[in-house]
Amino acid sequence: MRNKTALSTLALWALLALGGLSGCPGPKPEDKGNQNGRNVALEEGGTLRLPLSIAVDEPAVKGLDLAEPSLWALARAIELPLVKATADGSISPAAASAWTPGEGARSYSLQLATAPGQEADPDYLGKLLLAHWEEILRGEDSPLKMQLADQIAGALDFSVGKGESISGLSLNSGSLEIQLNRPNQLFLQWLSQPGLGILEVRELPAAEGAAPAGGYGPFVISAVRGQVLQLSRNPLSMLGQPRLEQLDFVCEPDRMLQMELFRGGQLDSANVPMMSAASLEFDSALAASAVAHETAAQILCSFDHHQFPWGDQEFQPKTGLRQSLNWSISREGLVEDFGKQFSMWPHFLPGSMQSDVDPALISSPIFPSFQKVEESRAAQKEADHEQGGKLLPGMDLAYVRDSDLDRLADDILRYWNEVSVKMEPFPLTRAELNQRLELGSTEIVLEKLMPAYPDPDALFYPALYGPLAHKNGRAETLTGRGGNHSLLDNKDVNKLIADYQAETDAATRRRVYQQLGKLLEERAYFVFLGSFTPTLLISERLGGYSLTPYDFDASLAAQDFTALGVASGSGSVETQKSASAGH
Repeated sequence: MRNKTALSTLALWALLALGGLSGCPGPKPEDKGNQNGRNVALEEGGTLRLPLSIAVDEPAVKGLDLAEPSLWALARAIELPLVKATADGSISPAAASAWTPGEGARSYSLQLATAPGQEADPDYLGKLLLAHWEEILRGEDSPLKMQLADQIAGALDFSVGKGESISGLSLNSGSLEIQLNRPNQLFLQWLSQPGLGILEVRELPAAEGAAPAGGYGPFVISAVRGQVLQLSRNPLSMLGQPRLEQLDFVCEPDRMLQMELFRGGQLDSANVPMMSAASLEFDSALAASAVAHETAAQILCSFDHHQFPWGDQEFQPKTGLRQSLNWSISREGLVEDFGKQFSMWPHFLPGSMQSDVDPALISSPIFPSFQKVEESRAAQKEADHEQGGKLLPGMDLAYVRDSDLDRLADDILRYWNEVSVKMEPFPLTRAELNQRLELGSTEIVLEKLMPAYPDPDALFYPALYGPLAHKNGRAETLTGRGGNHSLLDNKDVNKLIADYQAETDAATRRRVYQQLGKLLEERAYFVFLGSFTPTLLISERLGGYSLTPYDFDASLAAQDFTALGVASGSGSVETQKSASAGH
């Protein structure tokens, strides 16, 4: 079926590119774009180059795993989601042109649009979607797999080989019917996240003339040249035609190299390593392009709550030990070390979601900015771990390898050493971290939590909901691959998550968010650190964007990729490279 689809797509794609079919491409964006806070005229056509902080030979790139956070921008460019969610949480149509929640939000009916060239089959998009979700459920444990199995009726049974289809999903003359396991008023927001949408071809083009990867998003991947994913305008786009003729994503995990590529005119945006941001003021060529940007990414440390010594035991809670590690850290010291790149915010939700944090915690944080060494030692003693005693030897602070996290890990371990908790930094690839989580370790994981859709649920649900920590739904089998790296399975936390997901009133839901955040801090379920405020380099060539808290890096994953354009008069990429060389 895939080969037949690829051939039909190539033929239709060629017809559309030559103007052989009409009515499919959407409207052109307006002629003005927002660039660094000012309106600029945009050219029609042209090429922009953006970075992806991942190597081109990583399995997630080769397999087009668009749920991988480093590839969220690529997902926005080529994927057709069921619905789109904006930074303010509003929902707009995409593959689904309309939707109707069932009674109590236990089910949803989505009316699917008709794919270009597939007018004879109103269920065509639905078939692609169901095949993709089935593939996720048959694959390795992952956050999307665990969440699909948890939310959709019959998905868990399908994932363990019971049944040939997912009983809670059905197609009927262009309508997608979804039955849920429990009420969820936020289900449409959840559906908007990268990786759940529709692609027709999920294989990178291996040679000239191969079917482009994509389907009905604004762009398709037409070629892979070295470390560059070359995207072309998609005449089959159901989200409108992009202004750009070509969009290149350069796969480069090294942020220092990204800066050099930007300096040479080979990137139109770049990520600045945390420790390099302060030196930009001495680099006039780059300083003018620097933009400090607050995001919704939150930095914290996850304990393994299932094992000694971090998890609460019957008649022996470990809250004091976990509090000890929180109180031992000087968040003021982190700000001194990292400057404006780090913001003190010792809460689970980021500052951009401040209204969903209990106001009392904001005015009087449980874990303040300054170090509380004596309180830390007293808390250890109360938990029967005085002076770091009875802790297992050889424990590590694990994290996905990242130059910013390297320095942060060193600082955190220095503070913990002052209260006799001795650990070593342990940088890993994401695959290595997943493997260790699967085996069950006593490590603490330093991580950057990034919401995949604009709601606190995107942080609370994947990271805290107990059933997501259980492989194949069995309570006796644990996995950290579902996003719940802490393996937390607490009845109070689970109930609050189920309560707010079922709640119809937004104000009441906010109060539950605040209650849940307060519970996490009172019990010190995590080490709450703060948030990164990254510095991005953005070229004067790049227009048509407006940064939001969900643009976590220079790939600009939260942007409307149909609206991006080249600023008029800024010249081609080649012109920029020549100008840079002239300096």
